[in-house]
Amino acid sequence: MSNIKKEKINKQKKKNKVIETIIESESENENESGNESVNESVNESGNESGNESVNESEKQSIQEEAKEAYMKTDFMEKIIKYIKTDDLMRQEALNHKEKIATLKEQKSDLEQFILKYLTSMEEDQINIEGSGKIKKYESTTRSSITKDMIKESICEQLNKTNLIKDKKKARILAEHTYDIMENKREKKTKVCLKRIKERKPTVRKPTAKKPTTKK
Repeated sequence: MSNIKKEKINKQKKKNKVIETIIESESENENESGNESVNESVNESGNESGNESVNESEKQSIQEEAKEAYMKTDFMEKIIKYIKTDDLMRQEALNHKEKIATLKEQKSDLEQFILKYLTSMEEDQINIEGSGKIKKYESTTRSSITKDMIKESICEQLNKTNLIKDKKKARILAEHTYDIMENKREKKTKVCLKRIKERKPTVRKPTAKKPTTKK
């Protein structure tokens, strides 16, 4: 092997050693200034190697390569941690959902039993010492307001008050009114990550051909 090749190999080994040292230093000192820690790592590595010192151009090149290598390593570590955290959250949410569903079912059965008892006893509530009371009450809920419901309501009011007798014009005005209302609604935009799992391709089983009978 020629002296030139040996010199190139030694320089590359030295360079790789400096980069590894910088990456280790960056991982241990994430909260400290990046440039200072890189400069210190380059100087320390150059002194420890015992070979020829690193000049300014080589030092700058090593710093850039080390930063890039560190960023890639740190980025991939964050990606892996993000996926593990997302998996854990999904599992916890699933467990919580199943547990809540079971508790709701149990509560519903108990509620029906207690309501029947109160009705048969002609009572509206039960006082429980130390825990307040359980009271029977009636609640009414309404469906959510939809786009068509708003338009129909505007048209109905316009026709009812004879402001616009033409039903077609009333509907057009109702649509424009709804669009104005929609545009006046406050919009909030948030940029975030969304993890999309790959779907496994479904393998279709080949259907057996029916035997043909010869005539």
